Amino acid sequence: MDKIVPETSSFKERDARVFIKGGKVYRALSKKAFEQWQAVKNSKAYTQLLSDGKIIDTIETKLNVESFIVDDLEKEKWVAFLEHKKVPFVSYPYEWSFYMLKDAALLHLSIMEAILPENLILQDATPFNVQWIGIQPVFIDISSFYKRKEGEPWMAYSQFCSTFLYPLMLQAYKGIRFNLCIRNVKGIPINEFYKLFSSVEILLKKGVFKHVYLLGKIHSQYLKKRKKEKKSQLFFTKEMILHNLRSLKKLISKLQCKRDSLWSSYTSYYSYDESAIKEKKNFVSEVISKRKWKLVWDLGCNVGDFSILVAPYTNYTVAIDSDTTAIDTLYIKLQNRQHTNILPIVVDITDPSPNLGWNLQERKNLHQRGKPDLILALALIHHLVIGENIRLDQLIKWFSSITRNIVIEFVDRKDEMVQLLLTNREDIFWDYKKEIFEKILGKYFKVEKKTEIKEEKHTHY
Repeated sequence: MDKIVPETSSFKERDARVFIKGGKVYRALSKKAFEQWQAVKNSKAYTQLLSDGKIIDTIETKLNVESFIVDDLEKEKWVAFLEHKKVPFVSYPYEWSFYMLKDAALLHLSIMEAILPENLILQDATPFNVQWIGIQPVFIDISSFYKRKEGEPWMAYSQFCSTFLYPLMLQAYKGIRFNLCIRNVKGIPINEFYKLFSSVEILLKKGVFKHVYLLGKIHSQYLKKRKKEKKSQLFFTKEMILHNLRSLKKLISKLQCKRDSLWSSYTSYYSYDESAIKEKKNFVSEVISKRKWKLVWDLGCNVGDFSILVAPYTNYTVAIDSDTTAIDTLYIKLQNRQHTNILPIVVDITDPSPNLGWNLQERKNLHQRGKPDLILALALIHHLVIGENIRLDQLIKWFSSITRNIVIEFVDRKDEMVQLLLTNREDIFWDYKKEIFEKILGKYFKVEKKTEIKEEKHTHY
């Protein structure tokens, strides 16, 4: 019998809880949550959003209530269950590129705009309620929908600004990567963010005066008065909220990433010649095409040429690079192709996303979300050994702890890129030699095929 495991990121909800059973995702609902669900599923907007792929596929299902009781506090609490389509690989907003977060923000706003006319609203406005199926953002928190009361404001407006808008503004207006700023689920605090803008920028930068400066002032006044006065009941019409939503959509649609990158143009400056590229692709295709792979990690994927190459032979590929601009380039490239099984994410594998949140279980580290049955490590290890001072033996051992199958490339010291990495620094990397690499590789893996490309400067295994 399959074990029922409560999803650790779902603990904050009181009227709903997500569980995993037999590899399937279920959501248990209380009586209150079930009533809200009934209103949502019968709405025209929900049906259309589901049809458009903007909301995770969800069905009602019959399950044994007793088996889903975690403790006595939940006894007789759950009255209904939903089954959700499982996301192939979970990612978090701090692992997304600029345009991924931008599209997730626009998804949230479009859902709000669609459901408001039917007196529905979302109680949260966090990017953690969005996941990806390939490059398609999809809203997953079904229990966030509820019936809006007449005159009720958009309660999650400030949360939307802190977790969606401000990170985007930070990169668009200041050229600062937002990724580390939103590892905290609360995002960028209003009272801190507006300090980044001068008086001139407040007036000239689109959206800053309204969504940053004014909201910051209102927030400050609220904090001062809430201990002295009762909360005033302001009346908000649907039209007022819709106007704000459309204003935000217009603003976010025009935001552009302000950041340059060496590595996003890496293939233009430090690539093989045409025949060597063809030979490398042929080698990778030959070894990959022998079977169907469930999950592939393409580490140091750059702009994803090899992620795209292996996509026909994989159920799902996670394309991983630390460079946000390279990942954005891949994300935009994939939008013009038919591949739906490639997820690009921003992760520095020398400092990958750790366990975070309450009890260090709310958000899982990279390995816990699904180990691959194949890793691509092409034109990568010289960057890690020489560029990041990772010992070669530790690196190969780390690969072996994740997977038993790897396609890996050794780039010789004579290569132009290796020479560039060694420029203006002491060469302490005695272990970065082909014979040492092969000895370590043989300790942890069985080498089935080997080929040398480009005057023996590049060897593939």
